[in-house]
Amino acid sequence: MDIKIEKKGKSYKRVIALSTAFALLISGVVAGRSYLGESSNMADGSELRRAIVEQGQFDIKVRASGKLVIDYQRLITANTDGKVTEILVKPGEIVEAEQAIVRLENPETRERLAQKQSLLTRRLAEHEAELAGMDAGLVDLEAARDNALLDVKNDKKMLSSYQHLLAKGYISKLEFNKKQLALAKHQNNLSVQIARVEKHIKQVDAVKRAQLAEVKGLNLDIETLIAKINDLTVRSSMSGQIQEISIGLGMQISSNSTIAKVADHTQLIARLEVAELEAPFIQVTQPATIDTFSSEIKGTVSRVSPIVTNGQVEVDIVLSGELPNEARNQLNVQGVIKTLERDNALYVKIPANSQQNQLNSVFVVNGNKASKTKVRFGLRSVNHIEVADGLSVGDEIIISDTSEYALDKQILLYN
Repeated sequence: MDIKIEKKGKSYKRVIALSTAFALLISGVVAGRSYLGESSNMADGSELRRAIVEQGQFDIKVRASGKLVIDYQRLITANTDGKVTEILVKPGEIVEAEQAIVRLENPETRERLAQKQSLLTRRLAEHEAELAGMDAGLVDLEAARDNALLDVKNDKKMLSSYQHLLAKGYISKLEFNKKQLALAKHQNNLSVQIARVEKHIKQVDAVKRAQLAEVKGLNLDIETLIAKINDLTVRSSMSGQIQEISIGLGMQISSNSTIAKVADHTQLIARLEVAELEAPFIQVTQPATIDTFSSEIKGTVSRVSPIVTNGQVEVDIVLSGELPNEARNQLNVQGVIKTLERDNALYVKIPANSQQNQLNSVFVVNGNKASKTKVRFGLRSVNHIEVADGLSVGDEIIISDTSEYALDKQILLYN
């Protein structure tokens, strides 16, 4: 039979190849360890953002978004009832004080005015006739008083003559007494007539006062109705810009109903929404800069709201100087408020995911390696953060997000 003889040449070649590959692997690992040194990872240095630690004046600033808003506005309300017949302006129009903006109509008020005016005319005529009659009565009473006065004067003269005649015995005592009695009667009649005249005069004065009060009341009613008719033309209470119109044609509105809003469009402030964690550092009178994305406007903090809404606090900035052309109500803006100054402070651009007033881990660059270092940061500003401990002037750190190297103490930088 045939005997097969194995060819051992191929087996020796496989062993040699495996040995060579293993040797290359070992040499690669050795070379890699030599290249990495103590680094446990590698990173493309060209893709990492870096910053240098600086020293000097460090301004603590707070950045916030917001809008330009009108600082002062008024409600325009109706002073009388009426139906809207004309709307003379539109939102956004500039109006002057006392300019007509809406017209109302109220036929009932006009009818009442006509009735009151007619009543006043009639009552004035009646008053005149009543006073004429009373004046005639007064003339009669004064005539009767004057006649009574003449009778008294005549009786006094006669009584004097009778007294001489009585003394000479030409008349009797009885006749003299009769004349005295006649004088007394005429004097009593004079007193009565004088009292009647005085009473009549008082009555005339009372009637005149009543008439005057009635006329005054009617005139007041007429003035009130005229004012209501004038109020049917609703006018702007100030010069400014119409913000909104709250009524429509044909609407029946009552007194005190809101007609429109008008605002002084030249008095704009910036109203920023500041994060509640940064709001405690903001105080009234702190300087601020408002960016309209076309211009920058200087300003000062005028109000910090005590209320937190959805994690935000309202901060008002009073603007100074002439406003730029693009400034208008509800314009979106960015604001930066300077809250504090630190002299001779260490600071650096804010690393990703860093926290102020806390201990943070950052990678400090030294040549082609970056080592993780514990750093305590202080207060943060808009783009920079204060270095409290762990870094020195001139140190270079990585400010990119390094969360993927969280487990590494040192990384090797290439490129």
